[in-house]
Amino acid sequence: MDINELEYSNDALDARADMKDPDVSEIFVFVEDINKEFFYEKIFDRLFDNENMLLKPIGLGGKNKVISRFNENKEKGENDYFYLVDGDFDRYIGIELIEDDRFIYLEAYNIENYIIDENVVYNFLTGKLKKTKREVRKLFNFNQWKDKIVDESKKLFLCYAFIQCYLFNIEDSEIIIDKKYNAKGKSFLSIENVSRSPFEFLNPYTGYEQVGNFDKYYREVVLRLCIENGFENFSGIEVIKCDKLIKSYSKVHHFYNSSIDSISEKYELINGTNYYNFICGKFLITSLKLCIKEVLKRQNLSTNFDERDFENQLSSYFDIDKLSYVKNKIEKI
Repeated sequence: MDINELEYSNDALDARADMKDPDVSEIFVFVEDINKEFFYEKIFDRLFDNENMLLKPIGLGGKNKVISRFNENKEKGENDYFYLVDGDFDRYIGIELIEDDRFIYLEAYNIENYIIDENVVYNFLTGKLKKTKREVRKLFNFNQWKDKIVDESKKLFLCYAFIQCYLFNIEDSEIIIDKKYNAKGKSFLSIENVSRSPFEFLNPYTGYEQVGNFDKYYREVVLRLCIENGFENFSGIEVIKCDKLIKSYSKVHHFYNSSIDSISEKYELINGTNYYNFICGKFLITSLKLCIKEVLKRQNLSTNFDERDFENQLSSYFDIDKLSYVKNKIEKI
């Protein structure tokens, strides 16, 4: 077994949660990510700096496991813990949120959205390039990068949200899943979405959208949303090339577009028209690192970029006040 796949049993987690320091107000927080406790611990230490409060993260390996843990503890009457999970698309696709003061959803897609910080990026680059911030800004404009990648990837993540929404509400859908369509040995039920590699969308050299990649993926999604097994007599290759046939299925496109409009409306009611919180932070960091590599390459410093060091800089120095709402919820109890 890979050490990164190691999971703790509930008994082991109970033992960890019981190991409290009597001289410090320790609070155990169950989080999604396994083997990233060090990452959350650094953030929690900064968030509660100079206070007699110590937050101890315990990774469980996914949101569903955190929810299960919450329910188990609630049934046992154990109310001393907190639970912190990613926002994901839950608020926008009909997933019912847990309403409990100790169960906290991030407002952005995930924790990585918060550590991306303009000042940290410029400070990092000034050190690498040995240039002033003014000089660095001429080589890389953080806000332009952020606006561009969010604008480009918005359609991709709306598509991901549509897939998750569709699968979540599958029994109520008017669209029939054609399990016979099998271009790659998979049905719509198993089509990849957020778990796909960022490089299925991003150009590995520029860090921005690779033109054509989304269109190919979108076709795959539409093709798997078949009405009355409409594509069963065609091979995957024939259908993918036949745009006229795809467009003839207006009901599929109408269903997709109306679903996207509904998701967008719900998102914008909460966040406005800036879709930064809708995009996975890990995806954004991948784009950012590729852009920085390109800047360093142009300055003949391409071999002088340690990605782990960069991510450590982000988590160590981003504006911690972005997470003040998490702190306030914990301090209230």
